[in-house]
Amino acid sequence: MLPRHSGVATTIATIRLTISVTSCVTKIGILPFLTVEIGLLCKYNCLATYAESMNYSNIAFEQHYGPCSAFVEGVRALAPTISRRMNTKMRNKQKGFSLIELLIVVAIILIIAAIAIPNLIRSKMAANEASAVATLRTINTSEVVYSSTYNTANVFGTLAELGSAGTAGATCTPAALQAAPPTAANSCLIDNALEVANAAPGKSGYLLTLAVANAAYTGNNDPTAPGSSGTRHFFTDQSLVIRQNAAAKAAAGDPPI
Repeated sequence: MLPRHSGVATTIATIRLTISVTSCVTKIGILPFLTVEIGLLCKYNCLATYAESMNYSNIAFEQHYGPCSAFVEGVRALAPTISRRMNTKMRNKQKGFSLIELLIVVAIILIIAAIAIPNLIRSKMAANEASAVATLRTINTSEVVYSSTYNTANVFGTLAELGSAGTAGATCTPAALQAAPPTAANSCLIDNALEVANAAPGKSGYLLTLAVANAAYTGNNDPTAPGSSGTRHFFTDQSLVIRQNAAAKAAAGDPPI
């Protein structure tokens, strides 16, 4: 039989049962408040006293012993299921990352990239410039050896003459040199990478130009993409001094490195 509430009449057809637990009912030592609502019309508050065991034995209620006891028995039976579901829900909330956390990580990555990428580009340009200077030093050494080894009208040799005469190094292999020694046309003093450095894409971001005339030579090594592959332009000649210019193509009047 349903309990009566002052001034309120309820019928079986309109009864709707809602049990809300406002405190944890699965722990010993907690005083849970169980709010029982019948059809959202009658409300009964049942105060459970201290639970003496895991089974919640010897629970006394201040009012509505019959109905409240039945409802509390139902709540006690459902308490483990409710607890498991709450724990599962909490675990599910803890999985993965929130949108704010992901945005923070992305922002940190972008900040690091903004700092690191310019430094990386500068390091690459510095390496390319060092390689360009080393190329001109190799050209100077090769020209000195060429001029002292071969007697030619121009005294110095072109890139093809310093290399393998356009054979991509085929005439400078050990087997080829045993069959035919180097000549003024292909002295094999530089490797094929330097021999073809006067054509795109160049060597290490720089394009080499070597001109031989009137017993003299000039060599220029310029960045293929100024400001990206390198910033400085380099020049050398038979004086063996390597010069630089940061704004334009270097020449004999520019300061040495």
